[in-house]
Amino acid sequence: MPQGQERHSRTGNGQWADVAVFDADKIIDHATFDKPHQYASGVEYVIVNGAVVLDRGRHTGARPGAILYGPGKR
Repeated sequence: MPQGQERHSRTGNGQWADVAVFDADKIIDHATFDKPHQYASGVEYVIVNGAVVLDRGRHTGARPGAILYGPGKR
């Protein structure tokens, strides 16, 4: 496991987790090279570090994530 990511290996009290809930039969990626910042259809919920970011397919405005830098960061 990469150093610094030990708290991301499992869920539980005091652990960090990102969870996506989607319908595999309905998920469609709408991003293209011309428009890369498009949401996928079929994604119902996204939870990042315990905060709901996508609720019934709509962004809540929450931005609880953090950047994880790997060993190549200068």
